[in-house]
Amino acid sequence: MTDNEGPMVYLTDLEELQKNTDGNQESAGFHKVLRKQIKIIKFKRMETEQQKKFTIDERIINDWEKKANIQFTPKALKQYMDQWIAEGIENDQGNWEKRKEDDLIKVWNRFEGSEFNKNCPIIRVEHYFPEIEDPNQIFEGLVKFRPEWDTANEVIEEIPEYTKDCQMVHRIVAKSVVGTQCREFLDKKFFFRTSDCYPCEPLDDEIYLWVSAIPDELWPLDPSKYTRA
Repeated sequence: MTDNEGPMVYLTDLEELQKNTDGNQESAGFHKVLRKQIKIIKFKRMETEQQKKFTIDERIINDWEKKANIQFTPKALKQYMDQWIAEGIENDQGNWEKRKEDDLIKVWNRFEGSEFNKNCPIIRVEHYFPEIEDPNQIFEGLVKFRPEWDTANEVIEEIPEYTKDCQMVHRIVAKSVVGTQCREFLDKKFFFRTSDCYPCEPLDDEIYLWVSAIPDELWPLDPSKYTRA
């Protein structure tokens, strides 16, 4: 049986087939293969549906992401982030130095920078929120309500032209430090859940955010006021 999206076998047909193949070893083997094929078809369809939901605006992919051939699917982005998060911490190969640790926070730094910029030290932070059970509250605090608590920046504004179900872009202007020009950031966030990557597996439904810059030309810089970060 087929439809516009490809082959499909209905479970009611399979149940009827099982009634007709009881006691027949050869037919039962065919039934087992058919059930496996149905699971594969259902999984592929679920993956396709998840990918349709995660449709990003390609205008906001920056040059580095294009050169690195980053694959913008939930599963690929999760694999990138899981790998980079683990490097240097779990395998102790990244020259990370732990600077602080208590019940709520762990902080590491690496003065050698990263493969993307050797001259810029990087920081990794893990923060725990023991009184918050719903990760959506943390997600919304970071993405939607940041202007209400982040007083370190002069401007935090959403650029609604690029807002979709799975992405947001913010313009952030840091406060001036010792008379220097304010630094202006153009940050995009792609977000998804573990269930978007593995829809058929009973995993903890963690939230992932991919945060990076958009191309500079999408928001002209005023060099008399700001320095593009």
